[in-house]
Amino acid sequence: AISPSVHDQHSHSNPPTASQAKAIKVRNLSSRRLHEYWVPKGGREPVYQGVIEANSETTTNSYLTHTFRFTDLKDRSVVVFEFTVNEVQDVYAYVDNKTADPYRLRSHFEELEFASRYKEEHHGRPWLSYYPHHPLQAFTWPADYIGQEHHIFTDNGPDGTSMNFTLRCVCVRPRVFEADFLLSQTEADSIIELAKNKLRRSGVQAHGENGERVDSDTRTSRNAWLPRQTNAMIDRIYRRVADIANIPHEHLSHSPPEGLAENMQVVHYTGSAYYASHHDWGVQDSPYTRFATALLYLNDPE
Repeated sequence: AISPSVHDQHSHSNPPTASQAKAIKVRNLSSRRLHEYWVPKGGREPVYQGVIEANSETTTNSYLTHTFRFTDLKDRSVVVFEFTVNEVQDVYAYVDNKTADPYRLRSHFEELEFASRYKEEHHGRPWLSYYPHHPLQAFTWPADYIGQEHHIFTDNGPDGTSMNFTLRCVCVRPRVFEADFLLSQTEADSIIELAKNKLRRSGVQAHGENGERVDSDTRTSRNAWLPRQTNAMIDRIYRRVADIANIPHEHLSHSPPEGLAENMQVVHYTGSAYYASHHDWGVQDSPYTRFATALLYLNDPE
């Protein structure tokens, strides 16, 4: 999926930092639903992270030496599984051979073997995507060297005008490109106006026992979601991003079967709000995971 995300950003204090960020996969290979907690150092109270469903997996951004604890759904004093994030391991699994789904159990061990080979062949880079993974079918611009440029034409500019963009490579791995003046000032102001009455505390991919959202202190911004069909201007921006990404614009919608994109996420930072360093991706029992994010800045960070 492609995620169009626009940021209304102001100065803010630095978020909490740790020695080294690390993306991890967490699996529950059993028939039990479990509560998940992050266990701070120094004897402080564990911080609730939500529920991990039976025979499922989740992904999260963590840090070396962070400890996670999983307890029984009905009796939280019963610790079922606990681990501490280390430099070597990327997948952490609670395995109950008696109740684990046979296919998931077999796939888990196959992935561990594959991931070990992948890490060796890619000089220590971990495998963090869905397994088994089919080759990427969507187009991606080459990023052979920093400074490489791609010249793009679109007839989906502001008010239907034609525009030329220069896409510049600023990072080779992962591929990161930038383009100037993707939005007009009128469009930026209009997006802020559309979103300001819809802004709510930003969430993360976590839920409680009954499906309720769990707030996280790793993300304290506010955000709102604008569907592509909000108005002609938002639709035109989606088409513009599709032209720049060189993919059919029909894929940039939130409607199946062709739609592969999220709604436009408008994120607002003010005062001390932040989103801690994280891996902007997730694998949750589906091969259809995010492969690109378009960040559109609505104003200049102060």
